[in-house]
Amino acid sequence: TEFECEIGLSLIEKNGTTVVAEVSKSGLFSETEIVEGCEILAINGQCVRGPRSVMRMLKDLTGKVTIMASDGPSPPGARFVAKKHRSQGVGRKADSDSQGITFQTIDGLVSIKDISADSIFLESPISKGDICLSIDGVPTLDSDVAARSLGRPQSIVAMLVFSLSGFWKNIVEFIIDEKFNRWWKKDSVCSLLWGDEDCVPITLKFDERTALCKAEGNDEKEVDLKYM
Repeated sequence: TEFECEIGLSLIEKNGTTVVAEVSKSGLFSETEIVEGCEILAINGQCVRGPRSVMRMLKDLTGKVTIMASDGPSPPGARFVAKKHRSQGVGRKADSDSQGITFQTIDGLVSIKDISADSIFLESPISKGDICLSIDGVPTLDSDVAARSLGRPQSIVAMLVFSLSGFWKNIVEFIIDEKFNRWWKKDSVCSLLWGDEDCVPITLKFDERTALCKAEGNDEKEVDLKYM
């Protein structure tokens, strides 16, 4: 479904995000950096929750409008997650711990090490083990860079993450034969069931460090791991 704002933006919802489908040449944003394919993340410091919320927010605003948006579509398998920074009070600097999230660097990739119960990201699509690609447009070269970027004194933080668990689920759906029923015991372990109740399931285990897959109970080579 496409939504069109009176100010000259056509928006669509794509995989849970708000994407610019078209920018009118006569609209308010015709000479800005907002272009087709951008993801709208926040407006005047408020996170957006879909095209309808953008329309309502823009309709009610007067004066200067500040829009946080990506500079283009997110890479395949990745998504932007925008959250409001937790206030630290006057004179206090935010950091990754104060936002309830910590990072680790494994084989050159920065991943989410832990998300605390009071984290601003607890109810977000971000999960432990996801790869953090950038924060507020700054590439996360290592865990220290990620922590510093998250500690910047801004009202909204936008994180670009790649979900390994989502990638694994897509791989299983795309490659594994439809005769198998899938049962995900956890994000990195999937049991493949078929036939009667006495059948021995094939268990796929994805390594959270290397992202590679191995299969247990695959003695008959029912599952081809060549592309996994």
